[in-house]
Amino acid sequence: MISLNHLPSYLLNKAPDSDSLPLDPLEREEKKMIDYWLQKANGNVSEVARRLNRSRATIYRKIKQYGLNLSKYSNID
Repeated sequence: MISLNHLPSYLLNKAPDSDSLPLDPLEREEKKMIDYWLQKANGNVSEVARRLNRSRATIYRKIKQYGLNLSKYSNID
């Protein structure tokens, strides 16, 4: 019988703020890029989508996938 103790740690570790497996290097870079542009655009997803040549739906899906919190990007005082 195989239990969780038999699995390697990289299969058990979850990505921060996510329910998925750890991110591969390309996903980590994509997350960094989306995070960067969300900061530059003050959370304006339409602007990020234009900058990255992606649809807004794709950006929203990636935000959810990577566990990014849109409220941290707005500069509303």
